[in-house]
Amino acid sequence: GCAPLARPSHTSSSARSAPLLLALTAKDDTKVLIVGAGPAGLLSAHYLLQKGGYQVTLAEKRGDPRDGALPSLRSYSLGLGVRGRGAIRGVSEELWEKVKSQGVMSQRFCLHLGKRVVDIRQRGSSLLMTEPSCLINRADLCSALLDELEGGYG
Repeated sequence: GCAPLARPSHTSSSARSAPLLLALTAKDDTKVLIVGAGPAGLLSAHYLLQKGGYQVTLAEKRGDPRDGALPSLRSYSLGLGVRGRGAIRGVSEELWEKVKSQGVMSQRFCLHLGKRVVDIRQRGSSLLMTEPSCLINRADLCSALLDELEGGYG
């Protein structure tokens, strides 16, 4: 089952320093502690639980990204391209659809270097023929991954 998110009483009442502790289980065989419940840690938990044979505990000092109390300095947008999509779809197409629904799809990317603008995806590039990238706020990505973890293993 899935243990509720816990904030130990000995920590500061500030949501910034409140740790996130989430225990999830597919099977009680091998115990795994994932330190850091960012995109990589959450996706790792998805893979391990999907594979089975692991009891996964996630530890994150910043607290639950879904409560909206995270400092804005830690929130930034990510571009999920071919590799990011593939990693998420490796868990399930449903997980990708959940993540995609929280972001914005974009086909073009430009670097703005002073007065110069460089188009990263140039015409004739095979990247233009692929699905657009998903631009998503890091906190929104983590929230979607957490929701699906709790929904699938809670």
